[in-house]
Amino acid sequence: MKQVAREGPLVIREMQESEADLRLFLKWMTDPQTMKYWDGMSEHYTYERVLGKYRAHIGEGVCPCIIEYEGTPIGYFQFYPVDAREYELPEDLYARFTGGVQPVYGIDMFLGETQYRDRGIGTQSLRLLMKALFSDYQAQLLLIDPKVHNARAIRCYRKCGFADYFILPHRELQDGVYHDSLIMGAKRDAAPPGLLAPPALTEKGISFFAVEEADFPAYLRIKRECFLGYVERYYGGWEEQMQHRMNREIFEKCRRQSCFEKVLLYGETAGFLSFDEQQEKIDGITLQLSEKIRNGGIGSFFLQELTVLADKTGKPAFLRVFRSNPARRLYQRFGFQESGGDDIHCRMAYTPARQ
Repeated sequence: MKQVAREGPLVIREMQESEADLRLFLKWMTDPQTMKYWDGMSEHYTYERVLGKYRAHIGEGVCPCIIEYEGTPIGYFQFYPVDAREYELPEDLYARFTGGVQPVYGIDMFLGETQYRDRGIGTQSLRLLMKALFSDYQAQLLLIDPKVHNARAIRCYRKCGFADYFILPHRELQDGVYHDSLIMGAKRDAAPPGLLAPPALTEKGISFFAVEEADFPAYLRIKRECFLGYVERYYGGWEEQMQHRMNREIFEKCRRQSCFEKVLLYGETAGFLSFDEQQEKIDGITLQLSEKIRNGGIGSFFLQELTVLADKTGKPAFLRVFRSNPARRLYQRFGFQESGGDDIHCRMAYTPARQ
């Protein structure tokens, strides 16, 4: 079976014309909790209809996929190239929203196993597929079209970086009623976060999202919360104008790095993480978390991701920390060792397993 994408416990693989996959899809298509958002309660699926739909999709260039979590099939994706005809729009209107880029892919999805919903797994799965479509399929734009009443799906898509484009009225017939569709898009240059929060964090309301220009006030606020005591101890106090100017420069530098993520707690910004994967090393590592989310596993998750990346690429990783910062013990647990510094800061380095 061809895998479209894989990360941790998640696998997205192509659906097969096999009895196992077809009967799995049939089970989901006869579940009221799925059908009320998919084709509607009045639609009746049989094995023969599922087989016919699968073959029609393949003939139309649609790629149907199964989502697996820890080896268990839990849901469905399909993606396909789209153009203005997919949304029955004039070419000039379609171009206004898409910018005329190609290729553009449409996505549809659902989690068929209800016990896996509301755990952040749908969000993880979509981000993983988005990464694959941007990197392996050279997609420039992704479009998704939930019905406007599907609030759960729309929240998920927005968390993954989809923006609201426009509403197509009376687009989808479901149970005898035409429903409006919300067309949402995610562009390649605004790709989803590089970090995917595992279920252990999403169950606590934690998610990661790419930092934007408008996040600077929150960045400065959390920087002050994290480092006010150290600035007062080593530099004599927090001078607001100077800190604003200095941290503005740091913020802009971080935005040019390969990873700069804000940490959200139920949608509220509560921290920032960053690193820069360069040609020969990983540098620019920062971990700034407000008091409300410390000691909750975020730091361990972040450092685990960093050390795995270092081991995979053979690149050493470097960070700088105040000598009196207890976070040094956390860094040491993940293999960072002191490699220099001064009376105020300690420079720490991680040597990858593969050199």
